[in-house]
Amino acid sequence: MRIRRNCRNFTIWLRNRLAFFNVIFNTMSKFHLFSFVLLIVYTLIGGAVFYMFESDHHQQQHFNFNVTNLNEKNEQTKRILDHLRKVFALKMWKVGRQAGAMSTKFGRSRAIWKWYEQNVENVTEFCQSTNNQQSNKAAVDWSFWSSVYYAVTVYTTIGYGDMTPSTTPGKILTMIYALCGIPLICYILQDWGFQLLLSARYLIKLYDKMIDRLFSKWKKKNMLNIGWLEFGDLPISVALLMVIFLLCISASMFLIWEDELTYFESFYFFFISFTTIGFGDIVPKYRISMAMCIVPVLMGLATVSMTINLVQSKIERLFENVKRNIELEYQKKQIDPNKSLMNVESDEDVMTRLKHIGDTMSFESRFLFRMLNRSQRRLLEECWDRRVKTANAASQTVLLNAEEESQTSIEMQFPRRNTYVYNAE
Repeated sequence: MRIRRNCRNFTIWLRNRLAFFNVIFNTMSKFHLFSFVLLIVYTLIGGAVFYMFESDHHQQQHFNFNVTNLNEKNEQTKRILDHLRKVFALKMWKVGRQAGAMSTKFGRSRAIWKWYEQNVENVTEFCQSTNNQQSNKAAVDWSFWSSVYYAVTVYTTIGYGDMTPSTTPGKILTMIYALCGIPLICYILQDWGFQLLLSARYLIKLYDKMIDRLFSKWKKKNMLNIGWLEFGDLPISVALLMVIFLLCISASMFLIWEDELTYFESFYFFFISFTTIGFGDIVPKYRISMAMCIVPVLMGLATVSMTINLVQSKIERLFENVKRNIELEYQKKQIDPNKSLMNVESDEDVMTRLKHIGDTMSFESRFLFRMLNRSQRRLLEECWDRRVKTANAASQTVLLNAEEESQTSIEMQFPRRNTYVYNAE
């Protein structure tokens, strides 16, 4: 009985714990926090692993460098001081050989002694300062937070170059960490970019409602209906403004910890980071700034990813719109060939005629039309040539009785059997 009661209690306890974790998981998925928590855990694990393998080796390497550098500087200082002593002895010997009063010789000897002490002090200070500068240049602080900073530069592919692994296990772990982290960050940035897009759409919707309430009596006929917005309908200018706004805010916040930089240098650092160029000429100097720059860099990468996906989506939609316009030109050709761009006798090539179709589009669409790749251009040319060579011999009998409304678009056509002949080339 006791064993059965314990098993039942354990089953109830396990069921409650699973239900609790299920509620947490659903809540995190609802607010898109699971990917954020996963990225934090992955980053902290990477920082701990790199710190474990690189910290001790770095300290030993830094100690050996300081010892070697100190020995070299001591030898150099010793040679310089020996030369100064020889010069000092030579000058004192010349003073002793000169004729004159004893007071005059004493004054000259005292001046030479002061010159010797001043030069010895200058040489010592110079050697110490150069030793400290070289020691600071060689010192790469592999603390835990700097290791976290290095982990972020690995899976974001920024790679500033200010921190590099020096051990063989560290280099192997860097490759494995990058292979696992790059697909993860691509998925997370895509998810964050989509959420930023939804936020931008929501703000535009609020703005439209506010304008609608203020100027309800003077509504414009062509006012944008935000309720039907899709992914490709958001203007590219809005996405670019989001990137610029995030750049300005990040640069301002970065100056709180990196007070030695100017605003332009801070802006330049985040621009190089957002575009994953990562020259490494400007990098964080303090641990706190290393940790605090991670969040704005990730948000900037998500915004840039959203902008790139938005451009790609608009190019795909533009391709479909051009195909639809080709079908409309084909319908116009059946009614009046002189009013259609599908004029066989024209000397213009296919892409030039397609650009005439693009002249009726917006400036953004005309700009994106030039970004169509070679395969998309070839498909449009094939679609154009196929429609130019097609004539409705069976249906278009009298041109005067044909109307533009009678031309059914390709999306509304019913399926037809292959044994029937409707078009003759």
